[in-house]
Amino acid sequence: MACVGVFVAYLPVTSVSVSLPAIQQALHASTSQLSWISDAFVLPMAALILTAGVFGDVHGRKKVFQAGLSFAAVGAAVALCAQSVQVLWAGQALAGLGAAALLPTTLALISHAVPDPHQRAKFVGLWAAALMTALAIGPLMAGVILDHVAWRWIYLPAIPVAVLAMAIAAPLVADSRAPGSRRLDWPGQITAALAITSLVYGVIEGGAESFSHPRVIAALALAAVVRSVETALSLREVKQLTYEPGR
Repeated sequence: MACVGVFVAYLPVTSVSVSLPAIQQALHASTSQLSWISDAFVLPMAALILTAGVFGDVHGRKKVFQAGLSFAAVGAAVALCAQSVQVLWAGQALAGLGAAALLPTTLALISHAVPDPHQRAKFVGLWAAALMTALAIGPLMAGVILDHVAWRWIYLPAIPVAVLAMAIAAPLVADSRAPGSRRLDWPGQITAALAITSLVYGVIEGGAESFSHPRVIAALALAAVVRSVETALSLREVKQLTYEPGR
């Protein structure tokens, strides 16, 4: 199931990339709008992958795994029905949320199911092979689809695969959590997500336009400020734990 999950997470990456010319022609998208079709997937994935991993450790990795598959299926369905580039962005963003949930939890599920390090290495290798297979199959699948039907059908294969994986995982995959009393640090997670979002947005827009653009400078400055706040909060928590009586 972990291999299927990572396969679903990465299937849209390369299939969308080779379909951009057809999407541009069909939706009459500008060059900047077209670049954000792929970036709309990357941004939430980069911003929330750490939070999703911690959330799974605290509340259960199976729940996050199932949620990731749900987001991937819903995102693909939204993109499949998109009649404008903005709706396509929304579908890509939902798929990116699914990828953010699936990537850390699939590895965590493997670690829980296979405690022996030597055996686990084999399954992690299969996990990596599933990821690379998704990246390799994506362009081939998109090419076949584009030769016969409209671009939007590149999103169809991910939907039944995700739904089938959810149905099979429900009775078969065992839930797990991180050992100990780990808790979700909401201020830290929010500041981390905001810092990563600002940084990724600034890098994307800087590469597309110019790093001297006011919007790019503001995004990178916000990332630096939020990162400083996050560091200060972490240091404060460490001091509280260090000097708390009884610890």
